[in-house]
Amino acid sequence: MRGRLLIHGRIAVGVGSRIEVAPGAVMSVGEDSYFSPNVRIIVSSGFTVGRGCAIGWDVQILDDDQHVFRSGDRRRSRSAPIVLGDHVWVGSRAMIFKGVEIADGCVVASGAVVTRSVDEPNSLIAGNPASVVRRGIAWE
Repeated sequence: MRGRLLIHGRIAVGVGSRIEVAPGAVMSVGEDSYFSPNVRIIVSSGFTVGRGCAIGWDVQILDDDQHVFRSGDRRRSRSAPIVLGDHVWVGSRAMIFKGVEIADGCVVASGAVVTRSVDEPNSLIAGNPASVVRRGIAWE
């Protein structure tokens, strides 16, 4: 880890999880958030986790498409920050990609592939590609 990891209070990270924060990138984790075993997180620009979030096992979160493009003499990698609001639950084996923002109280179903933001709080997000399948939910 060569970037910055900001932890705001108590969190838990499961065995076998891997978090990579690139130079110049920042990952911020809110209090009472939990990462299950075997979570993989790659941060090239930024990743913010709100308070009280639960990340299931084998979840992958990547804010970069992991491909470097050349344009003339310039190297370009396409990345965009990811933001999880407060009290977001990401089910096992879900994948969240660059530029996604998920509103407070949402649940990402197991196996979902999230490529677009969800700005409506308390929504259930499922599918590939993921979309809102239910509104007005709550989880404990």
